[in-house]
Amino acid sequence: NVGVDKDLGAPDPVEFSEEIKEAKGIRDEAESLVRGFMKEARMGGAISAENVHATVEKMIDSIFRNKDAIVSLTMLKSFDDYTFAHSVNVAILSLAVGRGLGLDRNSLFDLGAGAVLHDVGKTRVPEAILKKPGRLTEDEFAVMKRHPELGAGLLSSTKGIKNESVRAALEHHERYNGAGYPKGLNGIETHPYARITSVADIYDAMTSARVYQRPLM
Repeated sequence: NVGVDKDLGAPDPVEFSEEIKEAKGIRDEAESLVRGFMKEARMGGAISAENVHATVEKMIDSIFRNKDAIVSLTMLKSFDDYTFAHSVNVAILSLAVGRGLGLDRNSLFDLGAGAVLHDVGKTRVPEAILKKPGRLTEDEFAVMKRHPELGAGLLSSTKGIKNESVRAALEHHERYNGAGYPKGLNGIETHPYARITSVADIYDAMTSARVYQRPLM
């Protein structure tokens, strides 16, 4: 269920210059959170849904105060911490898109949780594949393509994470024409949160420097 905010279009209650400092603190906290739960998940530990939700709520609060401040911080790319920064950027961008579409706070909450957790399945992918500087072999790519399902499995067993958020992680590599993975679903079959997360994921990846790619902007 996707709720709509009837107050969409009202001016931001806080000026950009006033919100940007608060937004930077929220973003730094979120990146630290992602670093922590990725490490825990890689070691077989549990993800704290409570911590995830608390951070997502702060992101939503910032976007409602000023929609541009925290979004502007997604342009500060980090090569060394790409994995963690990327998850945070995807969450921020997804929330901004969701806000622009008029989603209410409850819907944004579930969208943001799924978006910030969308790549958690990569903790089950060997680091040699994740950090390989060259093109992946067919076999390596087949392993990489398992991360949405692996992530969904982790999140499905995490108390407090809703199914809508799980689907954002599971379906974020599906494509509207059915050419994506892991199930080859078309756009109508995927959850709206997965479609939003997918767009944010692609945009941030294309505009970031990685071991095998220069940014497009």
